[in-house]
Amino acid sequence: SLKPHVATPNCALTNRRGGEDRCQRESAPPKALKGIHTNKDGDGHHEEEEADECRELQSHQRRPVDECLTILKDPKRGARYLSNAEVMALVECRGILGYRLEAVLESPERGVEIRREMLSPKLPDSSALEKLPYRHYDYSKVIGTNCEN
Repeated sequence: SLKPHVATPNCALTNRRGGEDRCQRESAPPKALKGIHTNKDGDGHHEEEEADECRELQSHQRRPVDECLTILKDPKRGARYLSNAEVMALVECRGILGYRLEAVLESPERGVEIRREMLSPKLPDSSALEKLPYRHYDYSKVIGTNCEN
């Protein structure tokens, strides 16, 4: 047949169990949580808290990788609508290139957090990165630079 070819990552990290083919409803965008308001003065702390809480609510139901790619590429939604587990699945399937993780996400701190979550189990001491600080760092000085320079 002459079906248009759609490139999707070939990855086993999806919600489908045992080849079960089911339709999944598009999740609604995260709603503003009570007691947390968007900060207008630019420091972004309240926005980060809201996004963190929305991701926690989403984390228990991971979407298929192809749906996550669609959300990531959508300019109105983007990575902030994906849970950390979904972002990790995209990195493992090369939907997000590992070296671009911090640049693709809405904040470099979230990228570092996810990278550490992925690397820690592979280290001889899985707690080796826990005390290494990464919050409140000026990432604009290092984003896009080569680590070998």
